[in-house]
Amino acid sequence: MKFNSNNYIMKTKFNGILTLILVLLVQITFAQEKTISGTVSDESGPLPGVNVIIKGTKNGTQTDFDGKYSIKAKTGDVIVFSFVGMTTTEKTVGTASTINTILSADNLLEEIVVLGYTSRGKNELTGSTVQISGDDLAETPVTSVDQVLQGKVAGLSISSTSGTPGSVQNIRIRGVSSITSNNEPLYVIDGVPMINGDISGYSETSNLSSLASFNGNNIESVTVLKDASATSAYGARGSNGVIVITTKNGKAGKTQFNFGTSYGWSNNAVEGHKVLTASQWDELFTEAIGYSAWDGVTDTSWGDLISNDNAISQTYDLSARGGGDDYNFYSSIGYNSSEATVIGVDFERITGQLNLTKDFSDKIKYSTKNSFSTMTQNGFLDNSAYFSNPYLTKYFMPSYLPAYNDDGSYYLGDDLPLYNTLYVMENNIYQNVTTRLTTNNDLSWKILENLTFKTKFSADYIVSDYKQYGDKDYGDDADTGGYLYELNTQRFNWVTQNSLQYKFQIGNDHNLEFNLIQEYQKNKTNYVGAEGEGFVTGNLQTLDSAGTILDAYGAYTDWMIGSYLGLFNYSFSNKYYLDATYRREGSSRFPSANRWGNFWS
Repeated sequence: MKFNSNNYIMKTKFNGILTLILVLLVQITFAQEKTISGTVSDESGPLPGVNVIIKGTKNGTQTDFDGKYSIKAKTGDVIVFSFVGMTTTEKTVGTASTINTILSADNLLEEIVVLGYTSRGKNELTGSTVQISGDDLAETPVTSVDQVLQGKVAGLSISSTSGTPGSVQNIRIRGVSSITSNNEPLYVIDGVPMINGDISGYSETSNLSSLASFNGNNIESVTVLKDASATSAYGARGSNGVIVITTKNGKAGKTQFNFGTSYGWSNNAVEGHKVLTASQWDELFTEAIGYSAWDGVTDTSWGDLISNDNAISQTYDLSARGGGDDYNFYSSIGYNSSEATVIGVDFERITGQLNLTKDFSDKIKYSTKNSFSTMTQNGFLDNSAYFSNPYLTKYFMPSYLPAYNDDGSYYLGDDLPLYNTLYVMENNIYQNVTTRLTTNNDLSWKILENLTFKTKFSADYIVSDYKQYGDKDYGDDADTGGYLYELNTQRFNWVTQNSLQYKFQIGNDHNLEFNLIQEYQKNKTNYVGAEGEGFVTGNLQTLDSAGTILDAYGAYTDWMIGSYLGLFNYSFSNKYYLDATYRREGSSRFPSANRWGNFWS
């Protein structure tokens, strides 16, 4: 048998080429995308809203209401399944096109409590704090965020100062510490002390809370810091307690839209003292003088006439939340309208929110949180002993006098002991119109593995216009031809913070954290107001239409606070904890000789 070397070489080359082609075909097959689908569930059944993401990419989706998903992937890709409160699970794509997953509860997931400058696990807290989640806020539709604290925080008392929606709530966390000074807690929003309190134009009319400008649906949590250990980080201003508010962040995954609405009614909880009817007046008068005082008894229920039964309150909110591997966002718009339980008094608010977080690299991260709101509050004289207060009308207006003439017009007879409240509420104006813009920006830089530098800048700008008009034809200001008072107030608050955080571990049991913080805050308020009287017509309610300008003035106030803060936290074996806080603070409100103080715990 003769060996043919040429034939052998040709067969070898052919086999080599065939093998190469087969390898390429296999690689192409493995590289082709295919649709992977399945169901994600837990021990109780399908899980909707689970994030399903191809690891290392921005390709992701979420499970539907039945826990089902569908996503494009290649063989060898790793699919990550994640859900809040559940252990994150990874699955590698093989030849199968169906991947079902069961997620288990993450028993190691710990509730994080936001303390303002820092955050701690719930079991790491050494001070007295109470945290309320955003879900609780969403389930309790209120005009002002602070109202949701009612009945949820032990030792905290809340009382209303006005019957007008959006008014200030008197909150006492640690009792009354001063007779003449402020007893209100300090409000910290996204780590920054903010403007709070009454931002209305006149203290004797319905006041307006600055917290009414925030939409409760945009809030992630509210934490109440109560004792000295929890509040010492905020210096003198923390003596009345601290309320820390955190707004929502975005979440990685497919953009999720949410729309919510609420509609309700309000009535007075207490009816109050009953008053005499017209027939009872007539009976008593007859007993006193021996004969009836009226030919025909007119029975007017003044309390019912000024009441706004089933006062409507309604909210509408639309939000979007999503993100990718290196960014996330949260945005929303909202509308709220609330009526008081008396006629002519209401509150209206429009809000907008845009929060964004972006990772520029593994070491540099940027975050911005921005909000907008505009509020209109139509109030009344309810913060002093005014006879025109509609809540008092039924006690001062006798029921035997009419509210209307036979032709339906208002009865304005001289025998009325007070001006007809129905006319006054319709023609007099006590209005607050306020616009608020806030921005909170921080940039963090991971210098070393355990060392992080963060700088923060926050600004809060509030413009308030207050208008008070007394009718020129009837009421307290008719003698002067009508009265107008207007006040424009601009409040500007800005804060800068710079901090260094160093965290490290010694062995398996010793965990240490150091925080050094420098903070500067400046607040300035400008006032411009004027008043006039004598109007030719009630349709022109402006100062240039007044016959006489009574007064015009302008003023401003400002103050500054500078502080240096050190925070130390140590834990041993996650059982024993030590927190140490030291703050050196200086305030421009004190004379230079006593401007700086030390606070520690």
